[in-house]
Amino acid sequence: MEQMLKKYNGMKAALFHEGFLDETFKILEGMRDDKNPEFPFEMLSIFLMNATTMLHDLRRAVTSRTEDVSRADALVHDIKGICLSIGAMRIKNVAETFRLLQTYRPDLLYFLWPWEYRCIATAHQLMDEYSLFKQRIDSLMKLSEEIVSAGGKLT
Repeated sequence: MEQMLKKYNGMKAALFHEGFLDETFKILEGMRDDKNPEFPFEMLSIFLMNATTMLHDLRRAVTSRTEDVSRADALVHDIKGICLSIGAMRIKNVAETFRLLQTYRPDLLYFLWPWEYRCIATAHQLMDEYSLFKQRIDSLMKLSEEIVSAGGKLT
């Protein structure tokens, strides 16, 4: 048990150190109690489910023949909001970059790299960041479930 807890704490510390999570996640952890020891991970599961759907919709909005700029902007705004609610900082930062591209379209840069390509590239970066986050969080959640199932207590 001690080894699993040590591994869990190391994985969690790495997520903070690498900027995947911020202090908001610590607040969620503070809401954990004996009746619901998995509360932070329930919130992360909801986030992952919602973000998967939103990113799928975003991919369609930025790559369709009739680019839906306002829909893409609204989706990224929502993604940024759900990231803030759980502390997913790296995804939030890419979402902010995407939103800046939506509002800032300098003509000079258009000839170097058209706005549409910058948005598509940033949307792909957002999806890549999400995939990496999901992979890392899934591993942490699995270990958390093993600890709780074995009678351990997360701190």
